[in-house]
Amino acid sequence: AGFAPRNAYPMKKHTILPCREHVRQHGIIFLVKLSITSCITANPLFINVESLHHFTKEEKLSLYRKLQEALKDGGYFILTDYFSLSDEEERMHREELARIKAQEGICDDGFYHYDTPLTVNHEVEALFEAGFFKAKVKGQWGHTFTLRVEK
Repeated sequence: AGFAPRNAYPMKKHTILPCREHVRQHGIIFLVKLSITSCITANPLFINVESLHHFTKEEKLSLYRKLQEALKDGGYFILTDYFSLSDEEERMHREELARIKAQEGICDDGFYHYDTPLTVNHEVEALFEAGFFKAKVKGQWGHTFTLRVEK
């Protein structure tokens, strides 16, 4: 469930689902526990693939600060995710989520599986605000980008 261009997935139902348990098992919380534990004794590297595009910049800042603090000097973070290609597209995703939540009578304090990707520029702003000093796009495939972010 979540947003996907209808022409890319014409049979996909576009809905939002509450998924706190999914996040606990597979998403952001799992990433933090796995990465911070492994970073202490292994090479200074974190990898994230296609899981953070459901969170706002403000929600990501806490995670990014923890990653930045846990990395050793010279360490880096590889982020591959789905991004909006413009400010307008980013705004449209947030507005559509708000519209659906209002229509369905969903409270704002829950977490729902719905794609709300930032632009690459807004993602990099969050990373820099969290203490990273360098971010470079290493590849792009449509809406998917891979960033290498250094401490």
